[in-house]
Amino acid sequence: PSAWRSLSAYREIGMAAVIGTWGDFEWFTSNGAITDDFYHTSAGSVTDVSSVKSSFSVGDTLYWYGQATNQEHNGTVSYTRVAAGGRDHLVCMSNNQGGPGDSGGPVYAGGSAAGYIFGSVNLNGWRMCFSEAAYIDDAIGVSIKLS
Repeated sequence: PSAWRSLSAYREIGMAAVIGTWGDFEWFTSNGAITDDFYHTSAGSVTDVSSVKSSFSVGDTLYWYGQATNQEHNGTVSYTRVAAGGRDHLVCMSNNQGGPGDSGGPVYAGGSAAGYIFGSVNLNGWRMCFSEAAYIDDAIGVSIKLS
């Protein structure tokens, strides 16, 4: 079961959060325009989100961007369906590139949204893990805007 953070109260102020079955997600409203883009380099490059990646296999190559480290990283999927720290359905990479404060950054393959950085998990060594974008609707009832 998911550990909801008072979802009805969050929705009243335009936000939702969940930690549990579907991963670790948060959503906030914005007064600004919502685009279908994500930032992915220190130079501020953006990519249109054209799809949501719905399945992962060991060996898939993915990229992620951490705002705190201000860097784009890459690696291959090493583990799928990981449960750690009260979160389920995490995907973990072959390395632990990134750092504190990168959580929530985008994980992607080209224009396909793969997920959001969760953080590091020790699985035969420390690895960067993420919550799958395909579960965001199940988790907090919002969808990813596509181009």
